[in-house]
Amino acid sequence: MTRDPVPGTYARRLLVIAITEYDDGTPAQQREFSTGVSAQVTVVEGWWADPGLDDGRRFAPARPKQLRDLRDLREFLLDEELAEVDDDEALVVYVTGHGLAPANSPQHFLRLPDSYEDRPLSTAFPTAELIATVLDSRATHVLVMVDSCFSGRLETELKANLKALREGRRSLGSLVVLAAGNDESRPRIGQFTNLLRAAHEHCADRANGYAGSHLSWQDWKGIVGAVFDAKTMANVHEIWPTPSAAVQRAHQQPSPCLPNPGYTAVEPVLGASLSQVGWTRTELDTYWISRAAGQMGAGGPGWYFTGRTELVKRVLAFLVGTENVLIVTGEAGSGKSALLARMVTLSDARFRADPHYGPLIADIPEELDVPVGSVDAAVLARNSDPDELAQTLYEALGGSPSVFGTARTARTRTASRGPAKPLDEAPVVALCKLVGELALLRGRPLTLVVDGIDEARNPTRVITDLLRPLTQLRMDTDGRPAVRLLLGVRSPRKYTTVAEGEARRPSTSTPTAPSTNLLGLLLRATHSGNPIRTDDVEATRDDIAAYVRALLQAPYEGQGGAEEGRPELPGLGPAQPQHLSLAAAVAEEVSPSFLDARIAAERLRSMRVLPSPDDPPWRRTLREGTEALLREDLGEVARWHDIPAEHLMAVLRTSAFGQGAGLPWADIWPAAVRALCPIPVTDPDAVIRQVMASRLNGYLTTTVEDERTVYRPIHERISETLRYSPQFLLGLPDTDPAERFPEISITATHAQLVWAFGELLPPAPDQPPHPYLRRHLIAHVAAAGLVDDLHVPWRFLPWETSGTVRAALGLPADFHTSAACLAAWARIEAFLGDAGAAARADSLRLSLLGTAVGRGAAGNMVATRPLLPRYRSGITPRWNQLRLSDNLLARTPTPLASLVSFTLPDGSPLVAAGDQGGEVRVWDPRTGTEFGLPFRPAPYVRALAVLTAPAESPLLAVGTAHGVWIYDPQSGDAARLPVTGAVFALAAFRTRTGRVRLAVGTDAGLITCDPFDEETPVLPLRPLDGVMGPSVKALATLRLPSGRTLLAAGGRNSTFGVFDAESLDVVTVVHGQGRGVVTLALYFDQQGRPRLAAASSTTRSVRTYDALTGEENKAARILRSAASLGSYPHPDFGTLLALGGTKGGSVSLWDPATGEKVYTSPPDHTGRVKAVVTVDTGQRMPFVVSASLDRTVRIWNPAGRASEPELDLEASEDGSLLAVLPGSHDGPSLLTPARSGAVSIRSAARGQLRRTRRRPQQLTWPAEWDCDALTALATHVWPDGSASVVIGLKNGLIGRWDKQRGWQSPPVNQSWQAASVRSLATLSLPGADGVVLVSGTSAGSICFHDLASGEQRWEPVREDAAVRALAALPTETGPLVAFSSGRTVKFSHVGAPSHLRLPGRTGPVPSLAVCPAEDGNSLLVTGGSDGCVRLWSPDAPRTEAYPVLEGHHGPVSAIGLLPPTPTSPQPLLATAGSSDTTVRLWNPWTGEELMRVVTGTPLTSLCTLPDGSMPDTTDPAIAFGGPAGLAALTVRR
Repeated sequence: MTRDPVPGTYARRLLVIAITEYDDGTPAQQREFSTGVSAQVTVVEGWWADPGLDDGRRFAPARPKQLRDLRDLREFLLDEELAEVDDDEALVVYVTGHGLAPANSPQHFLRLPDSYEDRPLSTAFPTAELIATVLDSRATHVLVMVDSCFSGRLETELKANLKALREGRRSLGSLVVLAAGNDESRPRIGQFTNLLRAAHEHCADRANGYAGSHLSWQDWKGIVGAVFDAKTMANVHEIWPTPSAAVQRAHQQPSPCLPNPGYTAVEPVLGASLSQVGWTRTELDTYWISRAAGQMGAGGPGWYFTGRTELVKRVLAFLVGTENVLIVTGEAGSGKSALLARMVTLSDARFRADPHYGPLIADIPEELDVPVGSVDAAVLARNSDPDELAQTLYEALGGSPSVFGTARTARTRTASRGPAKPLDEAPVVALCKLVGELALLRGRPLTLVVDGIDEARNPTRVITDLLRPLTQLRMDTDGRPAVRLLLGVRSPRKYTTVAEGEARRPSTSTPTAPSTNLLGLLLRATHSGNPIRTDDVEATRDDIAAYVRALLQAPYEGQGGAEEGRPELPGLGPAQPQHLSLAAAVAEEVSPSFLDARIAAERLRSMRVLPSPDDPPWRRTLREGTEALLREDLGEVARWHDIPAEHLMAVLRTSAFGQGAGLPWADIWPAAVRALCPIPVTDPDAVIRQVMASRLNGYLTTTVEDERTVYRPIHERISETLRYSPQFLLGLPDTDPAERFPEISITATHAQLVWAFGELLPPAPDQPPHPYLRRHLIAHVAAAGLVDDLHVPWRFLPWETSGTVRAALGLPADFHTSAACLAAWARIEAFLGDAGAAARADSLRLSLLGTAVGRGAAGNMVATRPLLPRYRSGITPRWNQLRLSDNLLARTPTPLASLVSFTLPDGSPLVAAGDQGGEVRVWDPRTGTEFGLPFRPAPYVRALAVLTAPAESPLLAVGTAHGVWIYDPQSGDAARLPVTGAVFALAAFRTRTGRVRLAVGTDAGLITCDPFDEETPVLPLRPLDGVMGPSVKALATLRLPSGRTLLAAGGRNSTFGVFDAESLDVVTVVHGQGRGVVTLALYFDQQGRPRLAAASSTTRSVRTYDALTGEENKAARILRSAASLGSYPHPDFGTLLALGGTKGGSVSLWDPATGEKVYTSPPDHTGRVKAVVTVDTGQRMPFVVSASLDRTVRIWNPAGRASEPELDLEASEDGSLLAVLPGSHDGPSLLTPARSGAVSIRSAARGQLRRTRRRPQQLTWPAEWDCDALTALATHVWPDGSASVVIGLKNGLIGRWDKQRGWQSPPVNQSWQAASVRSLATLSLPGADGVVLVSGTSAGSICFHDLASGEQRWEPVREDAAVRALAALPTETGPLVAFSSGRTVKFSHVGAPSHLRLPGRTGPVPSLAVCPAEDGNSLLVTGGSDGCVRLWSPDAPRTEAYPVLEGHHGPVSAIGLLPPTPTSPQPLLATAGSSDTTVRLWNPWTGEELMRVVTGTPLTSLCTLPDGSMPDTTDPAIAFGGPAGLAALTVRR
């Protein structure tokens, strides 16, 4: 979680009210009490008023001069003017002394020396009065600590007394009151401050790693849990504020009232935008000033400032020039990062203004100096994915860290249009917008440095998804780039094998394939010029020799020497020729590795006797590199301190497995050491401390993540050595230094870590796990291959912050496995946004209830048992009929038309889909994450094909309404082929000589071309009139073992042909296809014979043929209409045919040899399936991916979930409209649209369809109404308790049904408007004027009819836009009708024109409701498209009556009211969101969000149910739904 900066405070005050002297007891007891209270005050002042705190964190203490009676205390409080405290002042109040709790009063009093216990009202001080005064002040940050007997009773007293607190402060999470126990607690002297003292010591301990200047209240609770001892400490309770979602979010941020005792203020040497890549003050002082500077005399600039001249000049030329991208590359340890860090550091204005470094900077030669401000931001890509890196860059450029919410949402941009994020957009998109704005503001491109690209969690995705879009940003229409990129990436070179005593030499071969591909991809994607390499052996040898000489000649400071028993060496001056020879020898052996050179020089400085430059063993150690040097250091430290080398190695090795920025010390590091150490270790914390105190500390570096100090190896090469070669580091005999642990061992290592970290998870679901686990446990679990409910327990999920469960679980999620909870979580993860832990747990329970596991064996999706044991909440999901598919790969803005799958050179499978809007998007089918940004060539991408040139990455051929493009999905490059007109089909094939060809199907005929031949790429158009007619709508190819390729082509004709793909000679012609074929597929049967499958819309079947003779296998006809075909390689049945239906629904697999169906998927698609492809993700059986006109791409596992017909009837209902029908024998019913042109009746208690004689009960309106599309639904309860159902239809008819008379005939006919009925409402007129039915139409009319007779009462009110919503408000002057139309909301008296309107700032309003005000009057509630809920009084419609309810992201689609009750006089508002998929409960009078549930599917309807609707509870209930179904929950008020 990224925290906001600590809020600034102008002043900080500590008020200490401590009663130290009482007259009761013996003198000894009095002295003991006085001494104890004084000690308590010392502890408090030692935390908040410690002189060691910096001025921005220290509190000014204030204490009364004397405290004898009530007057003394009141005078002190008056003098402090607490009521006048400003909003930028932080207040901490500590109250201690005897407490009074009268038996006949709920109050708590502070007893003063002159108080009478039987007269507390006049002689003791009411403690709540002091608390109320400070809470009612203007101070935004307040902490009150009451260390007194019976102080727990203040909780009840405060809730009663603070009802008058200002609305804005009542829910403010930064006002906190702590009490020393419960109502009856009598804490002994010092127990409260014992807890404070232990917490203080915990924070101050370096091992616990609290790195921020302040703690959050969530930190405080975790610290208390870690140090609490019931025998010696008070059980401190937080009695204010009242827990809520808003309070929980506020408590995650640092509080000015909680200064961190362990924080050491270090003035940063660089600005925040450059600090990740530039050097820290420690690094600068350690290496530049004292050791690595290597000044030959006083004032010399040192090697780091002047070395590597040619490389420095090349980078400087980029910084001051006009190039867009420069890549710095080389093998590990060759100094890439040091070169970039030099540039970043010297460009920083803060660094150059530091007088500490002024003399060094002044002596840098002008031609090697870096212009100030030449770098705008610099970041490290290590262990980051594209979204994380984009967020880091966003913050480095000055963006707020909180705009992305408390948890990073998994990047499934198109799969979750409008996920619940404060920015409502992906981090990469937000970054691109910010960069564009800043570039325009500054009038120049921004220069960004990104180092460690190869160390990213997915380097390819960082390049394609982040760096490539940045390079495409432009400042203006002139095409000037908005960004210039300086990039660092590792790319190794091969070295020839050398004999003993010979230095390494580069080979003439190219770099290894994976790294070459990464560097090559970076070059292609960024259109960079030639990169500069830092690993040229000959070029770097002199630089390394100079670097080593600088290290050897620097004054020796004794680091890592005296404490390890080594003597300090005398001054090593430049006159000693041995040092020159040693430096030359080091350079000869280790070039181009500056890392090896640095470690070798460190070892030379620590030696008692320097080796001969020609010493063979020493030179062999140098050649072996980092592994040998680290091995010797481990051995020496182990001997000096008598510690097993295995223990030391385990400490270093575990740091190499840390995810993200590194491994935190407290809890996490010791657990990891204990898990990975090859021999038992009893005290891992002590071993860690020993490593940190020894020279092994030099192999580690620190940074901060989640406000905790974390540790990692200083270089990735050292990390790899620790991960893959631990046996060599331990000096095991007969071990090849080049031997590495296989990947399976690394997987097992992560498994050990997962088990160890699992032991650290709190047992209670309301306790947050360690921040490192919250962010990185899923990464460890995925690396271990243990993504299941056992290793990721449900109680952890609400606290998880990485947002990567869905990606780790993979697609499609399987609910029938041991990962049921994870799969349920994956369905909602993309929409969780800033939801608190309680809301996430509630959402998980609802999601799990909707799965097969939650239903139970009988398919009953009703909560009959606790799904999450030991979890208690204010919300209880009762039943869930929402169809949340577990296979949604992506959702696109327009209907899909084409789909292909392909594999990258690194083995990663991808799928690409083209839609009717003209976009091509690419996804990773294993995780559902989008690959790169959309490609937009031209409208209607009807066809896609994969082109793979020899030894190259795959390209896509894109066929559109305006021709063909060749597109590189990795680099983003695209070129248009000279093919004009609409393209309907594409197929790629290879010639006998291996050349790639592309077949293009058009209305005019067939075109074949060489897409890589720039001179003659297109062959003449080939009409096929003589065979099948000119139109080519479908193509398929198959390469035979002989090297010949078959090409099948079909179109709008009863025949289609099979051709030789190169010559287009006819192989065979097939007849009998009616009006033509829709799709074709070529494949080999189990005997290896080429077969052809064709689907025709006329025959509504799929027929198979011999591809060489055209003979049909009539016995195997598939009598199923198909819109798409694909071949599926089944491990048992050979090649099957995958069919996509013409009417949507399911995807099926068929055996083409027999015509039998093998698998049918659930009916998740709602539109025609335009394409199906097969994807190999490493499972035994490949997956099937389908693209549909319903705008979704879905992935299917034929080995997993199949269609469940018995459950489909229950699950197929539409919940987009809801209404409540009271009066059933077992409670009310819910009315929903039925797909058969009727209204379904469900039990509100269980969500199941009501049945009569085993048939579902439905209200089916007369067929003569000639419409089956229900567009509006409402009910009305008459005074006698009977109810009427009112429906509105798409053709404008309004029907009414009641149990006694059935459907009213004729219906209210508004078809003359040629508009559908959009909304319905009823209102009762005063007197005997009956009930009026108000209806709103898509034509903008508001009509008034008598509900009983159907007759029109008044002329319609006409508006210019469709009526979205209606509401009826009772007023003293008669009922008002409120309606939403266009961008306005208006009021109208019944039968009169509209006369009032709300301000235009409301925007479009999809939903309306009515809510009581505190004075009993009725208010109008509007749910806006902007996500805001507002309350309005018709008497003052220009200003909101109460604070705006803000939180929804996207339209508020429905609103319901939980009315006040005698036991709960506070009404509640329930709202539903169509984009953020949430149901939220609000206090309408304060604007506070009380509860939230994330459903994972768009919601369009919501209604509140009558009391007693649910069995076994009187809690109020809410039902809600959308196109995917409906669900219900109860609320404990």
